[in-house]
Amino acid sequence: MAINGEQVLPIDVHIFRIMKRLGIADEKDTYERLRAKLETEILPNQRTKSHLILIEFGRQVCRTQNPKCEYCPIKGYCEVKKT
Repeated sequence: MAINGEQVLPIDVHIFRIMKRLGIADEKDTYERLRAKLETEILPNQRTKSHLILIEFGRQVCRTQNPKCEYCPIKGYCEVKKT
């Protein structure tokens, strides 16, 4: 997704949840603040792909209810750690 010709990484509820569980976002963060944090770490040409991967990860593994922590490849970084 591009805004004013610049690639951005849109934040949705799935991405916000994942980033909170990883300790990257906190309750005080807004969607815009989290977007700015992630965009400093993710190259512009990788933002759309990253967005899609994170959404799918949030839907399939890092779900709101009954997350599938046993299948999570990054559970070592998670602050929830439901094993």
